[in-house]
Amino acid sequence: AERLEAGGVVAAQESASVSSRLVATIVSVRVKAGDRVRAGTVLVTLDARDVTEHALQVRASAVAAEKALTQARSEQRAVEAEHRLATAWQKRIAALHARNSATDQERDEAEARLSAAAARLAGAQAGIEGADAQLASARAAFGVATATESFTTLRAPFDGLVTERLTDPGNLASPGIPLLRIESDVARQVVVPVDEARAAY
Repeated sequence: AERLEAGGVVAAQESASVSSRLVATIVSVRVKAGDRVRAGTVLVTLDARDVTEHALQVRASAVAAEKALTQARSEQRAVEAEHRLATAWQKRIAALHARNSATDQERDEAEARLSAAAARLAGAQAGIEGADAQLASARAAFGVATATESFTTLRAPFDGLVTERLTDPGNLASPGIPLLRIESDVARQVVVPVDEARAAY
């Protein structure tokens, strides 16, 4: 038998450094070192005014895009009715022209009217596709803005103990800079680094 002594630390099985995903002023820090917290507990709140204003703007854009799509669909229905009428008129004039009951000019006018209606119908369809794309873009932007707004409230990732408070209200939070450290409340573990040369023992 060989005796081996090594230093180690008693550590939590889970630990987390809580930091912001935004650059924003810290409004409040609701915990201090030594506080026990439950998963989801609000730890830090950030100044959300800019983010909230942006979310409201994006929401307004989404509402405007929905109305634009509704209007484009209404225009398409009107143009479809006009196209059906132009098609029926052209068929009548073509039939009359075949029996020499309509002039060449009347036939040409009916065909031109049908072509114009078809062009307007294609334009209306393109307008719907454009409005639909704008609506999808606005909804995606609103989703991003809503998610960003949620980043202004930092919550505990698990039940645990606040071991360090590294900031105070009024400071500027930045991504990657820890604001708090939390360790889980479950059983501790002892972490002892041992020289690889001892692995055989």
